[in-house]
Amino acid sequence: MAAHVLTNAQVVLSGSTGGGDLTPFSGQISMMGKANQVDVTAFGSGGFQQFAPGIETFTHTLSGFSDMSATGVNSLVTAANLGNQYGLYCAPQGGATAGDPVIFTRGILSEFAPFGGGIGEASKFSMGLTSDTALIDGYVLAPLVSRGALTGTSVTMTGPTATQKVYAALYVTGAVGTGLTVTIQSAPLSNFASPTTRFTFTATSATGFQWAAPVSGAITDGFWRAVATVTTSTFTWAAHIGVLNNS
Repeated sequence: MAAHVLTNAQVVLSGSTGGGDLTPFSGQISMMGKANQVDVTAFGSGGFQQFAPGIETFTHTLSGFSDMSATGVNSLVTAANLGNQYGLYCAPQGGATAGDPVIFTRGILSEFAPFGGGIGEASKFSMGLTSDTALIDGYVLAPLVSRGALTGTSVTMTGPTATQKVYAALYVTGAVGTGLTVTIQSAPLSNFASPTTRFTFTATSATGFQWAAPVSGAITDGFWRAVATVTTSTFTWAAHIGVLNNS
C-alpha cells in the first residue's frame, strides 16, 4: 500500500461572486458523499429491515488560517457569499501538471465562519459547501495558471462507456483580458490528428466557473486535452474532466 500524505494539495473555490485560490490559507479539507437509504421493508423480509438506495448528498468542509489583508481569504470569501453557487475542487497532488488527479464538484456555500480562536492563537476560518450535482474523480486538463491561448497537453482517460457520462468544469480565478473561450477535445491518437470537440464553454471575460452539461458515452477516444483562445491579454484558469456512471 502506498498511502498518500497531503502536503501540497491545491484547493480552489470559484464563483462569479467571490472565491479564488484558497490553497495558501487552507489546512484541512473533507469531501464526503452519502447515499440516503429508503426503508422498503415488507412482509416476507424474513424479519429483517430492508433498504433501497435513495437520493445522494455530498457535503464538503474546508478550514484554515484567517487572513484579513486585501488579498487574503477573508476578502475572497465573506458572509455575503452564503447561499451562492460555486465550483470547488481539490487536487491532492498539487494540480500543477496536466493528468494530475482532481476531485471536483459544484454546490451552494452553506456555512461560513470568518475567524475564531483564543488569545495568542492563530485565527482560523471554516466554510461548508453542499453539492447540487455529482462529485467527480477526474484529471487536470489545464493547471491553474495565468496564460493566453493554449493547446493543452494530451491526457489519457478511459471512457466513458455506454453506461457512463463524461463531466467537465472550467474555473476562472483571474481575468485581466477579454474573450476567453475554452473547449475540450478528445482523439483516438495522442497527436490529436483528428480531434473531436466534446465541450465548448461559454466565452467569458470575468472570473467564475462553468459546469458543462455531461456527455453520455460510449466514447472510445482515449486522449483528451483543453484548447483555449483569448481575445486580449491573459486569464488564470483551470479545466478538469472526469467520468461517472449514469444515474
